[in-house]
This record gives sequence, structure tokens and C-alpha cells, in this order.
Amino acid sequence: MSDASRFFRTDLAAERRRADLSLPGTDYREESEGRFTVTRIKVGDAVSARAIGKPIGKYLTVAFPALEEVTEEERGTLLAILVREIRSTL
Repeated sequence: MSDASRFFRTDLAAERRRADLSLPGTDYREESEGRFTVTRIKVGDAVSARAIGKPIGKYLTVAFPALEEVTEEERGTLLAILVREIRSTL
């Protein structure tokens, strides 16, 4: 197993929500900043929780290329995104 594969994770809530964009009881928001994508999903009721297979709650994903492919300038942007999103959960 390579080092990169140990850290790669997929967001099943986002994947399942994208599969059915009309799913009531969820709020799905996605924004891009350069090569980075921030996805926020709110699973608001038991019906949507069962459909997605995740508990009621808020889910956040920040997607970005492998760090060795990110430029110094992009690293600053990525750091700002991560700080902003972590602060929003506190």
C-alpha cells in the first residue's frame, strides 16, 4: 500500500446524494476554488438518512489533488480553505 493510498478517502454521503439530486430532506452545496472543491451536505431527516446510508447530520468534504501536485501558491489557498471550513464547524 502506497503512502498516498493510506490517506485517500471517498465521501459516500456526497456520492450517494449526487446519485439522486432530488432527494428531499437533504441540502447539497458544492463550490470550487481553483483545483479545490468544497462539498457540504446536510442530512436533515430519517428518510434521507436511510436513503443515503448516513446518520442525520452535516458532512463536509474538501477535495484536492495529491499534495505533491499542489503549487506553493495553491497550498496557501488550500490552507485558507481548510482553516475556514474547520472554523465553520466549531
